[in-house]
Amino acid sequence: SIILVFFDFEEGVKGIADACKALSFIDNEDLPIVSGNVSFYNESNQGRAVIPSPVIVAVGKIEDYKKVLTMQIRNAGETLILIGDRYSEFGGTQIRNVLKTINNIAPQVRFKDEAKNNKQVHKLISERLITACHDISMGGLWIALLEMVLGERGLYKIGLDIDLDECMDVFTMLFSENGGYVFSVKDENLMKVQSILDNEQISYTNLGATTSDNKIIFRKKDNIFASFPISKLGEIWNRKNL
Repeated sequence: SIILVFFDFEEGVKGIADACKALSFIDNEDLPIVSGNVSFYNESNQGRAVIPSPVIVAVGKIEDYKKVLTMQIRNAGETLILIGDRYSEFGGTQIRNVLKTINNIAPQVRFKDEAKNNKQVHKLISERLITACHDISMGGLWIALLEMVLGERGLYKIGLDIDLDECMDVFTMLFSENGGYVFSVKDENLMKVQSILDNEQISYTNLGATTSDNKIIFRKKDNIFASFPISKLGEIWNRKNL
């Protein structure tokens, strides 16, 4: 009904306001929303109603373009670090489209943790302590890692050796879509990066290393439980995204 449509929209706008207040990089200044778009009466090609959702364009200002990072991993022999805890919350996620038996709890936004993580990643980038960085969103850690390796077509020179020995729940680690970041660190900056994260009480995990091999390996201790040739992953990825 029209009442439910407007209720959904109202609650969505309230959620946006909560996020703008909680996630700002500048103290006492909320993130500004200067424009957006909402259509209340859309339908899909199949004739089904599309839930009214506010659409926002976020524009940021970069003070020094020389400090810009991409998600593409370009160097072997670096350490991969994950920040942001993984939770068993799979409602609306990509993996639940495949596995209907897992829980339908929507991934929760933990504003305090998200804001702290965002500020520290910004600090690490500004101080040039990391070489590549990517956020975790659709598809979870697995897709984030793929995009970091396959970010630019034809570059598939860097592999990954991911050690999940300290991870109790490998499935949640790989496919949870809770907020977080993955970044790559050179050896000479590793201790400083870890010290910053420790001092700010940021939850992080050393995922493993970048390699010169043409494959992504997942292991627990010395036991490899999955290995994927990057060239093959690239073929599948590019077919899907054409």
